[in-house]
Amino acid sequence: MKVSIITTCYNSESTILGTIKSVKEQTYKNIEHIIIDGNSSDNTIDIINNNLNSKMKVISEPDDGCYDAFNKGLIKVRVKLLVFYILMMCFIQILLSKKCVKKLVMHLEYMEI
Repeated sequence: MKVSIITTCYNSESTILGTIKSVKEQTYKNIEHIIIDGNSSDNTIDIINNNLNSKMKVISEPDDGCYDAFNKGLIKVRVKLLVFYILMMCFIQILLSKKCVKKLVMHLEYMEI
């Protein structure tokens, strides 16, 4: 089962690298990471570009806030399970541990979703 993680960000140079690393460190490997940047004016897009990999898709353009950005991400997704990855350190540390995505997929497969 393929999992899409959608990250929305704007001027997030202090947190985006941690987010990218957290997604890369997931033990479940069938993941695509879609980053929607609201045309940041800081170094966010440079950090993203310096850490690109084949499982990432990036859109950087002006938007009308996080819900508009989420909708842009949804257009790119063609999978069963979506994870909206909001740039908040507590969310990163608690919800998306290295095995979180793997456990979600195992549970969904068990329930035959």
